[in-house]
Amino acid sequence: MADEAEVVAAVLDRDEVDVAYAQDPRRSVGAATGAAREHADEASRETGSDPSPNRPAAPPQRIVTHVPESTLATMTFTGFPAEAFDFYVRLGMDNSRPFWQANKSVYDTQVKAPLLAALEELEAYGPFQIFRPYRDVRFAKDKTPYKENAGAYGEGEGGTGYYLALNATSLFAGAGYYGFAADQMERFRTAVDADGTGGDLAARVAAMEKKGFTVGAISELKTAPRGYPKDHPRIALLRRKGLFVGKEWPVAKWMHTKAAVGKVRDVWEAARHVTDWLDAHVGPSTLPPEDSWR
Repeated sequence: MADEAEVVAAVLDRDEVDVAYAQDPRRSVGAATGAAREHADEASRETGSDPSPNRPAAPPQRIVTHVPESTLATMTFTGFPAEAFDFYVRLGMDNSRPFWQANKSVYDTQVKAPLLAALEELEAYGPFQIFRPYRDVRFAKDKTPYKENAGAYGEGEGGTGYYLALNATSLFAGAGYYGFAADQMERFRTAVDADGTGGDLAARVAAMEKKGFTVGAISELKTAPRGYPKDHPRIALLRRKGLFVGKEWPVAKWMHTKAAVGKVRDVWEAARHVTDWLDAHVGPSTLPPEDSWR
């Protein structure tokens, strides 16, 4: 399985964060990321790239059938079907526009519809946005046009973001602040530096890691941030540019049942041991867009 931070990074494109944050700077970075997907023009992302000659030949393509959006939004969640994971196995073998067009109905009915149904049951953590399936390849060396995963994001009232994603080999659930804006970073470091609040967070993070959860971030500094000593007792936290708690599972039979929603909810609830601290001491960003990433 991929590292949890890599899973989140795969569905969160930084350019989309910037665009959405500019639309609503009062919201946290994560919420803006989710909103960006809703406004994306999907058709504009279909670049028509050919599959790499180094990729193995894909299985036969399937016939496209249009599925009304209203139908997708009214399904009852019964699990993430095996076909959802198989879709990404086959997309990994032929990440091309012809394959996508021939299998769009599979994505709609076996990936997007179950994801929407799951989010309906998890609405208390939302509202949610499903990330667009199209990659922004304008400045990327990898020109494959489609993301080889499906994901969604929601935000609680306090600022915590809730992530859910699946790909060919796994299901991921996480909660927290994937990337801090500048003002969030300042509040985070101030709270981590203080012995009381900082020691509290360090203990919470250690407890989550001991239970088998991964604690990650969008990235971290290689050394101490300016103004903090390299031997600071909580230097590992001070170097982080975000903080989230997550868990990734390899594909298993329970994912094809209603139990999947319970597993995701359990991760999000367990993560509150850390996210409650983040909501209390960091919260959403209030910076205007031109200052948010400085």
